[in-house]
Amino acid sequence: MQTLIGRTKYWRPDLTRYIQLESKGGSDKGSFYLSLSYLDYDGIVKSSKDSYQRITAQFNASYKIKSWLEVGTTNSIERVKLGTISEGSISNGAALSTMYVFDPLTPVTYEDGIVGASSLVQNALNNGYEPMKDPESGNYFGTSYWVPNFGNPIAEIYKNTNTDKRFRVNGTFYANIEPVKNLIVTSRLGYRLNNTRIHSYTPAFWAATESYAQTLMLSEEQRALEYLQWENFVNYNFSLKKNDFSIMAGTSYIDYTNSNVLGSTDAVERTLPNYLYLDYSTTSANDLIQGNEIRNSQLAYFGRIGWSYDNRYNIQVNFRADAYDNSKLDKDNAWGYFPSVSAGWTLSEEQFMKGINSDILSQVKLRASYGKNGSISNLGNYMYASSLLTGNYYYTNNQLYTGVYPSQFLANPELRWEESVQFDAGLDVRLFKSKLSMSLDYYDKNTDGLLIQSVAPLTTGTNYVFQNVGVVNNKGFEFDLEWNDKIGKDLRYGLKGNIAFLSNKVTEYKGEGVRIDGAKLGGTTGNVTFFEEGHSVWYLRGYKVTGIDSDTGAPIYADLDNSGTITENDKTDIGSAIPDFTYGVTFTASYKNFDLLVLGSGASGGKLMYAASWDNKPEFNRPKFLYDERWTSDNPNAPRPSALYQTDAKYLASDAMVFDASYFKIKQIQLGYNIPQKLLQKINVMSLRAFVSLDDFFVFTKYPGQDPEVRSALPNAMAIDPGRYPATKTVMFGINLSF
Repeated sequence: MQTLIGRTKYWRPDLTRYIQLESKGGSDKGSFYLSLSYLDYDGIVKSSKDSYQRITAQFNASYKIKSWLEVGTTNSIERVKLGTISEGSISNGAALSTMYVFDPLTPVTYEDGIVGASSLVQNALNNGYEPMKDPESGNYFGTSYWVPNFGNPIAEIYKNTNTDKRFRVNGTFYANIEPVKNLIVTSRLGYRLNNTRIHSYTPAFWAATESYAQTLMLSEEQRALEYLQWENFVNYNFSLKKNDFSIMAGTSYIDYTNSNVLGSTDAVERTLPNYLYLDYSTTSANDLIQGNEIRNSQLAYFGRIGWSYDNRYNIQVNFRADAYDNSKLDKDNAWGYFPSVSAGWTLSEEQFMKGINSDILSQVKLRASYGKNGSISNLGNYMYASSLLTGNYYYTNNQLYTGVYPSQFLANPELRWEESVQFDAGLDVRLFKSKLSMSLDYYDKNTDGLLIQSVAPLTTGTNYVFQNVGVVNNKGFEFDLEWNDKIGKDLRYGLKGNIAFLSNKVTEYKGEGVRIDGAKLGGTTGNVTFFEEGHSVWYLRGYKVTGIDSDTGAPIYADLDNSGTITENDKTDIGSAIPDFTYGVTFTASYKNFDLLVLGSGASGGKLMYAASWDNKPEFNRPKFLYDERWTSDNPNAPRPSALYQTDAKYLASDAMVFDASYFKIKQIQLGYNIPQKLLQKINVMSLRAFVSLDDFFVFTKYPGQDPEVRSALPNAMAIDPGRYPATKTVMFGINLSF
């Protein structure tokens, strides 16, 4: 009997183990904290290819050597080992994506070895290829007659072995010196040392008629990061009658170096595990070795002046100036200057409020701020200057020469800091002896010169260019409400809710109709996301389906330009991934030794293009909603076209494949019990708490994909759901033990 591919063959329950040990202590002169933790997560995909293991040790300490001198440190050492499986493009045979489109008739494996295998597998073996086998049963993996591009999803999991080992050390050392009263001089040195080793191996394989490799591929990559940050700043606080002043000034210097070495080969002496290293590359192999080192530095000056009067009024002025070295920006644009000012007025301290019962109205405060900040975090090195790269070796006149070629990025000497100017205003209110707290905030943020990578003009001979483009406006309201109270002597409870409304729009960029191309989908007509004035950032643009032809089952598209023909000009705004509002709720309760936590969050109004089965090949499997809602001769009024038209490129890029991604998730339900102190004293234990937790267990949504919260890692593809690794439901049992 042959087993078909299904949920139980691809997904599996996972056992996650987490242990943490802590120790802390101190005196009037110093304190220390030690911890050691271990996390082992084996993943929910069949095999252990998506595993994650982490060991973390932490040491923090502070000590007052003299009345005027305090020193301290925080340190963390971490070792991580993880395996990864491929996500993203179906055309590359990504393991997760193939699950959605692989036909359901092909078995996971054939039985009885080569005798029971299909003719495709037998022909491949006879032609010298190496069809893939299931490591558990030894049988050949099933191969589809209808999907020649890649092997079945289970085979794709086993095809590659990627191991990522990381060792990280980071922390800070600081000294606080108080030469005179209220004047504190701080010197702080932060460091981060990372070392990453990536081992990747793909054997010679045959997974399908168009998915095979006759040579293996083995690569080893070593990455290193050395990061240092030295900060020196002075704080001085003093009072004059009812006036309190604070002054701070300082400087920061950051220096970090990234280096990497990569080596690969396509042949080794033997393919046993102990031989899968570059040392065993054969003399006839095609070897490659490459590496580089990039050093960056950043300098900043900053200061702050604060004033408050009689606990009623306060004003704070900040200023910061930042600059990178010449790897990021031209020297004329290197510096960014970022001032800000904030003010507050506590009305409840005013004399005219004294007549109000403080048990009813505990506090009322108004807040406002205005300032500028900047970023160049997503800008690559030397994007402002023309550069040449080396590689592509050439053999001429009995001598090996290294080729030199232009960068694929077009130089843009006008690049500058991406700057955001933001105004905030808020109101804080506490009522009924502070049992009820409310906060209302309004914000309006304009980002000028958004740094975006776009396609360079064809005439330049390059592929990409970074630009500062347009002005993007984000504005909205945020509201928080919290109630804490108790019933009787033993029952305490708290309820907290928040909601945030957001409006996002590109307010300036060369006029409406001028667009920057974003992300593409295979099998569709070009790009589906765009950056354009008058729309949300990276909005979806495609065709509108106005109905289904009841006679033929063909989709009917809106002819927006009234030309009589459906063309690119008929595309329009069909949605944005940015939700209209997000919200959250938290409930806590405790009764005697029991405690309860319920945490929920949600979003409403965002749209996602379902792209887990985006290719327009009719042989591919399709989501169930396309099957259930399809046109047939017996169902001529169906909301979706017949199977024949469902792979039409226009249809895949239309609003028919865009869904409301609103959702509400109960992120966590945790119930705990604290063992009574009377029992613990007998065994010299300070505290012992046992708990059970359900994490990400309940999701309420109409979105047909795996998870409405899982998005692409690329900003210009945030409205596209390619079928990535979903959030996992977790049942957790734990114990917190303190000695």
